[in-house]
Amino acid sequence: MNRPSITSIIRTADTGTRPFLAMSDDSHLYWCKQLNNGHGPQSTINEVVCSVIGDSLGAPIAPWEILEVPEELVGTRTPPSSLGTTSVLDHLPLFGSRLVHSADIADSIRFEESDDNYRRLPKLVAFWILCNAKDLQVIYDMADDKRVYSIDHGMWFGSDEGVWELAPTDHLYGQTEIAHPTRGIPPEDWKAAIDA
Repeated sequence: MNRPSITSIIRTADTGTRPFLAMSDDSHLYWCKQLNNGHGPQSTINEVVCSVIGDSLGAPIAPWEILEVPEELVGTRTPPSSLGTTSVLDHLPLFGSRLVHSADIADSIRFEESDDNYRRLPKLVAFWILCNAKDLQVIYDMADDKRVYSIDHGMWFGSDEGVWELAPTDHLYGQTEIAHPTRGIPPEDWKAAIDA
């Protein structure tokens, strides 16, 4: 399998997993998470599993890739975040969430009527519930009529920072809070989400 490789590291974010923004040889920028990070490997595993599930459902998740670390970057330290945190690259592949350049980040649903987001909301809610979501985050592509995407799925499936403990299968760990729509979502869109 021929995966994209990172070519340079731009900056590090101020979160526990120390994700870093990197350029890839596919000409895209990605927020990258290493398997070995401050929240443990489950955070990165959750990102991959949620992304596969989201793609299968047709849910609006940000484009993603598994990225390779070229030999010449193994052992490289990422730039310090504003809190001074860094990490060292190892040889293991990275999870990469493609940067949406004109994104506005939020923890709730807004712009329901923009860019047909109404049709995306049922599958987004189904995705959140199916993956037992916590720490919900979405971005809106302001350059694409505020199109919604789900991002940052590291603490889903009932897992949390540190030790990986899954919530019981009959317990909804997350709280899927969405704005009250200003008009009804058509039943066929809810049915499509349930069928997915």
